[in-house]
Amino acid sequence: MRGGHGEGVSRVRFFVVLMQWQSPVRFSLFLLRGRLFFMESTVSCTGSALPGLDVEVGSDLPPSAGLGSSAAYCTSLAAALLAATHNISRNPSNGRWQQEDLELIDKWAFRAETLIHGNPSGIDNTVSTFGGALSYQSGHISELKSMPTLRVLLTNTNVPRSTSTLVSAVKDNVNKFPDIYKPILDSMGAIAVESKRVMEALASGTLPEVSVACNTLESKDDLFCVLETLIDVNQQLLMALGVGHPCLEQLCRVTRKHGLHSKLTGAGGGGCGFTVVPPGVGANVVEAVRADLVRCGFVCWETDLGGPGVCIPRTEQSLVQEK
Repeated sequence: MRGGHGEGVSRVRFFVVLMQWQSPVRFSLFLLRGRLFFMESTVSCTGSALPGLDVEVGSDLPPSAGLGSSAAYCTSLAAALLAATHNISRNPSNGRWQQEDLELIDKWAFRAETLIHGNPSGIDNTVSTFGGALSYQSGHISELKSMPTLRVLLTNTNVPRSTSTLVSAVKDNVNKFPDIYKPILDSMGAIAVESKRVMEALASGTLPEVSVACNTLESKDDLFCVLETLIDVNQQLLMALGVGHPCLEQLCRVTRKHGLHSKLTGAGGGGCGFTVVPPGVGANVVEAVRADLVRCGFVCWETDLGGPGVCIPRTEQSLVQEK
C-alpha cells in the first residue's frame, strides 16, 4: 500500500467488500476489517513497512450487543500497533499514555470504526480511549469531570443485531416523517442533558433544580428517583423510534417487578440493556433479579460505570519495554 493513505483505505474497503460477499461469518469479517485497516494505517503513519508480528485478540465483551465491543477492539489494536511502530510510547508511565498519545490512538480507532459502522458518532472509541464518562451533543464530545459510583446490571439478551442497519432505518424514518421523529430525538436529547445534570449532582452531593423530578429534591434518593424516571421515558422513546425488541421489553418487565429500572443500550433491536442499582438495594434483590433474567435465557453481569480507558495492564508491561 505505497500509494498513500487514501489509496490504501480504498484498497482495504474493496477487499473487505469481497470478503463480506464470500464469508457468512460476521464476527470474522469484523476482526478482518479492523486488522486490515490498522495494518494500512500504521504503515501510513510511519512511512515504513510494518514489522512482522502476531496479533492475538481476547475479549469478554460479546459482539453486536450494544456494549461498544468494536470500539474497545479498535482502540486496543490501535494502541498496540501504534506502539509497535514507535508512534507512541511502548512503555507509558503506570500503563497509561499521555494526552497526546491518547489523542492519536483515538483518531485511528475512530477511522477503524467508520469501516465497521459506516458513520459512527465517535463517542464509543473516545470513551474506550480516555475512560470515564462522556457527553455527546450535536457532534461535540465533552468529559464529565466527576463521575458518581453507580452500580448497574448489564444484561445480554443474546439477540444479535446490526448497528449500521438499525441506524440506517432510523435515518430513513426521520427523513420520511420529520415532524414525527425529530420531536422524539429532541426529547431524547433533553433527557440526556438532564441525566448529565443528575449524574454531576450525584457526584458532587448537591441537589440542583431539575426539570423532571419526583416533587421536591431532598436527598440522593430523590436524585435516583429522577434518574429512574428519565430511564423509563427514554426507553419508551427508543421503542417509538423503532429500535425496541420483545426481549428488551421482557428485560424491563422483569427488573420492574423488583423495583428496578432498565433501558436498552447501544443501537437496540436486541443486544444488551442496563439496569440501575441504587444505593441501599440489597444483594438478595440483585441476586433475585439476576436469577429471573437468567431464567429468561439472558446473561447478566454486575458492574460499575466509568473506567480508566485504554492502558497496558501491569502484567503485560514487561512485554513492551523499550528496546
